[in-house]
Amino acid sequence: MEKEFRKITLTFGVIMAVLGALVIWRGVTKMIPVTGWVHGGLFTLGGLFFFLVGVALLVVPPLRARRKEKNAEEREKAS
Repeated sequence: MEKEFRKITLTFGVIMAVLGALVIWRGVTKMIPVTGWVHGGLFTLGGLFFFLVGVALLVVPPLRARRKEKNAEEREKAS
């Protein structure tokens, strides 16, 4: 179950990061010049949010797994 969850989060993380990057690109190149800094800037910040969530989904599960393995090794040494 854990490996399936990891695959899902990695796939979803890539999708979210790419969509966020596309929204940021669209916001900077199209939205800010047309609608101004307020609306275009908020659009771009929304893209930044999606990008950061996507990157977090890519980075956090492997770090969690590494920490879990390290804790298991420490428990084995302590016993």
